[in-house]
Amino acid sequence: MADPSYSYNALIKDDTGMEDSGPERKRQRVDSPGDGREACDKPVPASPLPCARWCEVLSRGNKTREVRWDSTKIKCFLSRGELDDTARIQRLVGGTADTVQLASKFHPLIFNHTIAEPGCELRSLPFFEALTTVDDGGDASRRYATATTDEKRILALGVRDLYLAAMSGSLDEHEKDLLNRLVDIVDESLAVGCAEVDGMTVSFHPSANFKSLRFIEGLDMKLQDQARLPFFAQVLDVPKLYAVFANPAELSFRNFENIVPLDRWLEAQHPSPSAGAVALELADVAEVQPGRDVWTAKLRGTDAGLLKRVSDLDLYVSPPNKAVRGGERFIFHSSILSKALTKAVSESGLFGRLAGGSLSPSDFAFVNYVFRCNRFAPGDAKFAAHRDTPYYDATRAHVSKYTLLLYLSSGRSDEGMLVVDGNCTLRDIEQFTCVVFDQRYEHEGRPFIDSDKIFLRTELVFKDANLARNPQAASLFSEACYMTAESVFDEQLASYAHECFERANSLHWALEAAAAEPPAYRYKQYRGIQFLTNGYDYWFAETNGRVVDCALVAVLDYLNCKIGGRGPFRSLCRSTTIREAITSTAEAFQLLSSRGPTTNGFDDEATTSGFRRLAQDDVTSLLTKTPSKPFFPRPKPSWWHEDDDEEGDVDGGCCPFHAWTTFDAWKSDEVADEYRTCWEFSQKRLFGTPVLLLGQELVINESQVEIAGDKVLFHAGADAAKPARFNFAACWGGGDCGGELYINVDREISAPRLLVPPVVFH
Repeated sequence: MADPSYSYNALIKDDTGMEDSGPERKRQRVDSPGDGREACDKPVPASPLPCARWCEVLSRGNKTREVRWDSTKIKCFLSRGELDDTARIQRLVGGTADTVQLASKFHPLIFNHTIAEPGCELRSLPFFEALTTVDDGGDASRRYATATTDEKRILALGVRDLYLAAMSGSLDEHEKDLLNRLVDIVDESLAVGCAEVDGMTVSFHPSANFKSLRFIEGLDMKLQDQARLPFFAQVLDVPKLYAVFANPAELSFRNFENIVPLDRWLEAQHPSPSAGAVALELADVAEVQPGRDVWTAKLRGTDAGLLKRVSDLDLYVSPPNKAVRGGERFIFHSSILSKALTKAVSESGLFGRLAGGSLSPSDFAFVNYVFRCNRFAPGDAKFAAHRDTPYYDATRAHVSKYTLLLYLSSGRSDEGMLVVDGNCTLRDIEQFTCVVFDQRYEHEGRPFIDSDKIFLRTELVFKDANLARNPQAASLFSEACYMTAESVFDEQLASYAHECFERANSLHWALEAAAAEPPAYRYKQYRGIQFLTNGYDYWFAETNGRVVDCALVAVLDYLNCKIGGRGPFRSLCRSTTIREAITSTAEAFQLLSSRGPTTNGFDDEATTSGFRRLAQDDVTSLLTKTPSKPFFPRPKPSWWHEDDDEEGDVDGGCCPFHAWTTFDAWKSDEVADEYRTCWEFSQKRLFGTPVLLLGQELVINESQVEIAGDKVLFHAGADAAKPARFNFAACWGGGDCGGELYINVDREISAPRLLVPPVVFH
């Protein structure tokens, strides 16, 4: 009999005459009070049919089978039509290669046994064990080394599923260790494994470099090659989210945080999806300690359970700086939840009591629509003492002043599950309790003793017409973000980045926090250009030459731009960390001059100093000037005779309609005019950008770069007007065979438009 813990997912009948591989079963009778009827065939295990963990194949007689799985372990996004294909579903849980197209919608599949189908055994735990064991004789390693690309994808699919199972807490310690060893072995260069999405190269499986898990909405619409989609695991139906793995070395300001949109998910969960219909309220507002400006309230309303369901989503990942932040989290965006909480906070009476009643309710703008969902398991590291980074929007005069925590689980910590401002301690908390406190307060959190601690964090945003920019806070915050990204190359920078965040957050409240660590700088070299940076200021050696080259290097490094197929800029630099105080520009230059350029092969252009300038020939050489297919005149048909030549059907005639046997597009005046128009358009576009990538080489277009006083200006250039479609009134047969059909581009490459503020230099 089936394990009762298995939830019902689909009843799949096979009426195609497939024979049951197990022994013939007789019809069984069950006794029911007052009912002597014979029962339907009772499902019994169909043996031998080995299948994936948490799945089973049951037999309802010789010709009917049922495939069942534990829906608490396995995610299924298969359509009804796909589920009705009995034989294919059975092969899917059996691990056969012809069901890979369903791998995106049904996972994780863990195979404890060796799959019989050749090639598919690479996906099984026995092969994983052999591959990662040194004393296996090398058979598995040789098998993997000689595997085809398709077979390596199957193994990578198994590694992906092992990772997804670990995410949900379904692996034991030995299997987690096995996963860690596999990640360093799996081939990450698979053609189907990587794709360009939102400026990042992403893989469907974890590997030595692709190890940052992210969730991408609408991946099926973003992939240029749809054949890659089945390998990426779908993790949510609405919105359609996929799990991808990115290289942390590619992360920068533009993609550092992975914010998941959840408004559509909330709409799907709620019978009345409009924002006003989400019913939440705050009640029983109370101050934790008199005069401390730390408050609690109870979250009530018919939709409070919605927040609990949000926290049940399997979207948690380890945060950056895990050593000081602890636990797991995911970040999501929801204007629906923001509006519902804004209404609840406004009507709670809280504003008459915050800051001793000095805050006007009319100054309250909204609850921030970006939320962090945090989960701490017993035994996790605590969230070290810190101040929250405030929401800041100078253009709208908006700034957050209070943190709002919404606890979605109950628990206790004897040392204090939340300690605010040093001695305001909360040891116990009940589910749906809110805590509000001034963001200037330092605070820390600890996990519960014997249960998961789950809570949402957001902010109360206010209007403040007196906002003023703090340059020191801005520089420290930029340094913190930069060093967090650089910690991919030097793990010791993570703690320094955390300190920079804390010092920047303190300055928002006019609180000066002393530095506990010596300053950190990154010394780098690219194309023979040496520079030193803390992520906000850049120093260049005088021997580097032109200011424009230095400014471009600063932009490329700051934004971590990808350089063609060579990878992100920072990974192309030779870099080392310097931990010492630099108190003046003279000291920075002295440090640079003491280090000469290296030529050890890391920088393949270390002997070159600076960038080549764009020349006219670089662009005009791209213009095709001689006939080539399809511009060759078509050959005359074998049945054509010279006497059949129509009057006017001469070489290079007016158009293919009137001179179809001898038309030469290259000699057509009309086509040539259109060709010149298209070329002029392309040339204006190329010369209208300050930086071009020719092959794999960066080239500066000095006509779009200007030095104005102490600033370097990278001009974006005006968009060239697209050539207008033309029409000949008296030729080309009046049909769909205009001259534009003879004009085409060899290749189109999408590229970001470089919009850079003035770069100040001294």
